[in-house]
Amino acid sequence: MDFAGREAELERLSAMLRPDPETSVPRVVVVSGMAGVGKTALAVHVAHRLRDQFPDGQLHADLRGFGAGDARNPHDLLARFLTDLGMREKRLPEHPDDRAARFRSALDGRRVLVLLDNARDAAQLTPLLPGSGGCAVLITSRHTLADLPGAGRLRLEPLDAEGQRLLLISLCGSRRARDEPEAVARILDACGGLPLALRLAGAQLANRPGWPLAALARRLDSSRGRLRALSAGGVAVQDAFAMSYVAMRDSPLPAEAERARGFRMLGLWSGHTLAAESAAALLGRPVEEAHDLLEALVDAHLLQTPSPGQYTFHDLLGEYALERAAAEESRETRVAARLRLLVWYTAAVAEADAVLTPRSHPLPPPETETETDTEAEAVAPPPPPPAFAGAEQALQWCVRELPALSEAIRLAARYARPDLAWRMAAGLFGYAQRFWWTREWERCMRLALRCAEEHHDLVGQGWLHSRTGTAHGSAHRLELCLDHLHLALTCFEKADDVTGQASSYAGLAEAHRRLGRLGETLSCGERAVELYRRAGDTRSVATVLSSMGDALMEAGEPAGAEQRYREALELWRDHDVLDGMATALTRIGDSLRALNRPAEAFRALEEALRIRLRLGERGGTAETLETIALTHFHFGDQLAAREHWERSLTMGRKLRLPARAAGAARPGL
Repeated sequence: MDFAGREAELERLSAMLRPDPETSVPRVVVVSGMAGVGKTALAVHVAHRLRDQFPDGQLHADLRGFGAGDARNPHDLLARFLTDLGMREKRLPEHPDDRAARFRSALDGRRVLVLLDNARDAAQLTPLLPGSGGCAVLITSRHTLADLPGAGRLRLEPLDAEGQRLLLISLCGSRRARDEPEAVARILDACGGLPLALRLAGAQLANRPGWPLAALARRLDSSRGRLRALSAGGVAVQDAFAMSYVAMRDSPLPAEAERARGFRMLGLWSGHTLAAESAAALLGRPVEEAHDLLEALVDAHLLQTPSPGQYTFHDLLGEYALERAAAEESRETRVAARLRLLVWYTAAVAEADAVLTPRSHPLPPPETETETDTEAEAVAPPPPPPAFAGAEQALQWCVRELPALSEAIRLAARYARPDLAWRMAAGLFGYAQRFWWTREWERCMRLALRCAEEHHDLVGQGWLHSRTGTAHGSAHRLELCLDHLHLALTCFEKADDVTGQASSYAGLAEAHRRLGRLGETLSCGERAVELYRRAGDTRSVATVLSSMGDALMEAGEPAGAEQRYREALELWRDHDVLDGMATALTRIGDSLRALNRPAEAFRALEEALRIRLRLGERGGTAETLETIALTHFHFGDQLAAREHWERSLTMGRKLRLPARAAGAARPGL
């Protein structure tokens, strides 16, 4: 049971080490993994398992690459190995190369397994490698030792769920585990698949047979207390982690000391996945340097990389890194690092929002003020936000990063930065629209609103109410939509924010249009147009004019609609916005149909179709084709109407646009 969950690794490692009569070079295998994952136990077990394969014996040594005291010197270790091999010379060669050569000669013709545990680097190992093909070398290390040539590698990961369960049962007994399945699940979750943690938890339970498992589970539930709780008999998970960390931190090599600082600084965001860009923001370093640091920590098994470009901590290691940051970095440094990350997330959310809601009015950018720590360390310029290839990629990023963004918003509120909190929350509007409102987004909005209210940030309150109102409108909760938009308008008026007021009036106009209130629609629309013109935002003027035209068409007033659509068209032409031009021309064609002006209607629609085809925008093309079909049908040309409706129907079905398909099935055609 001690190696439950490691059966595959046992078989693979045994196969990699078994002698091969066809080769003249020794087999060298490196077992690497994070502290506490069970490398030494596995290696010793396999060595014992293969003792018959190496009849001339085994040599074992702890190289102390990580731990208290200095690492073992190969020169001194070779003397011990030579003695173990029966060499009784009064004087061994002093030069390391000569001593290593004597060691290789002593092993020539023998079948010996050399187990080198806890190796630091390749330089420590090279003199200890035999030259005979009958020998094998089994190495364990917390580093991958990628610079050790010719070695096979086995990366030892934490145990899977079944392996964890079996190991814990072997330690605490099947009856106790069967009686408290929920407590077992909590203990396994706290130990994170780390055999050392599970053994220490099991030892506590074995020494306290009267304890219910729930008592230990409660001790381990607090993430800040787990490392202290996972100890028994003078052995602790925390001490195992410290061996790796302290060796880096106290290294005479500046690069290693910098990695140790990077490790603890990354611990400030240890509960979430990092990319090179977000890590660069947190560390205040260029992206290339951050990427190199992340990869070096992966090689040292201090970080995990579940997928290319994504980095995360094991839960227990993340807790240790956070503790080191709290102990070794000033509060000012920690706050400054997290604020850099929050600023980056704010920019990243704005980038995603722009892709997901290209027609929405963008949120105003935050102030450029940056905070630095009192130590005035050199900080690289902020890394760029992600560049999204399209809406799908932006949406996937939002889904993946939502837990981190929720935490970022909470942190911004804690640091009294409502300007960052509300921009991140409101910037998730495109995500919320795609998923028809989520509780997580609603929680983010509420937290950001509370922060904005506490700090009297009227602009932030306005945008949060505006985006909330628009989301209610998308979910057909129009009265709630109106309530929030009126609150937004009040905030923007108090803040003298002209653009915000214009956006609120535009939203009110749209909500009234959907409720069939033409008077309120036109009144709010005219006010939005006036304010957008004052702000110099003529693109938004065009959008509002188009919406007013739609309201007039729905109310049976095509003449007024045509006028608004033509005003919008001229503005889109001024800005050379082809999609806006095509939409306006389609609407103009429809209003001219209603006014019984066929020649003008078809001219507008033909121009709209040419633009749509040029853009390759198939959804808009299907809409324009449907409008052309309806216009032909209106003027009595059923053959042309059928042809255009069939084209629209085919395109709509390909795009899974049910509204287009329904519109194509017209009676009488």
